[in-house]
Amino acid sequence: MNIEKLQASVPEIKTFDFVNRELVEVMVKPYTFVRDGMLFISAEEGDGAADYYEDFINPTLENWAKKKNGYLEWMNPACLVFIKN
Repeated sequence: MNIEKLQASVPEIKTFDFVNRELVEVMVKPYTFVRDGMLFISAEEGDGAADYYEDFINPTLENWAKKKNGYLEWMNPACLVFIKN
């Protein structure tokens, strides 16, 4: 598995941001990083990717992981890691 290609394929997710003092839906690419040959997705960027304490992983990311023959698992409360099946 080419980890850089996998990282580039992480989809944008829907979230909210203020634009001209109005809260609007926007699409953002979650913050990702590679360490020790593994792909991580941050849950600390406030982009709606995941929330450990609410036990939430964005459904778009979960579906992406399934399509890539894997799943997302909590590494710690700060980030998810992609695990290949």
